[in-house]
Amino acid sequence: MLKQLTDWFYHLSTETEVLLQRAIEELQEERIPSAEETLRISTALAGLQDAYSRVREYASEKIAVEDMPEENAPVRVYVAIINNKRLITEGILKDFLRAYTENERYEDVLRDAQENATRLLCIFREDMSSELDVTPYKAFVDGIRMGPERLLNSDEGDDIIDIVETLGKKLSRGLQ
Repeated sequence: MLKQLTDWFYHLSTETEVLLQRAIEELQEERIPSAEETLRISTALAGLQDAYSRVREYASEKIAVEDMPEENAPVRVYVAIINNKRLITEGILKDFLRAYTENERYEDVLRDAQENATRLLCIFREDMSSELDVTPYKAFVDGIRMGPERLLNSDEGDDIIDIVETLGKKLSRGLQ
């Protein structure tokens, strides 16, 4: 969807630029653009504003309010923020898929959670506009990186354990 919106914006942008360039040439030759040409320019600009609004609206559905760029930011800024978010989401799932356990008691539960993460990753790759909550997977990876001592003896560790429990109590215990 983002690609379609930005392709349309860039198409209209190019079309509008051509119309404006012709008008500038007319002015440089000390003539004025015809009423028909002026109407085309106005229509093209209105279409361009609409296309920009659609890109911004789409972005506002995908980007947290605090991460939204200022009004009238270039379209490429919205695209960059959304693409960066996609890379982060995919990276979190890939990190979770690399997790392993040497404790046989937790192998099955980890494998089940990783199969679910693999399904999510496939869905995400097929439709990158999908909104995925990868918070529990990120918490699990953060808990591993934190290490058992810090995980079990800090408020941050307690929060991570609580979040991971949404994937399953046994998986949460395996993290500890």
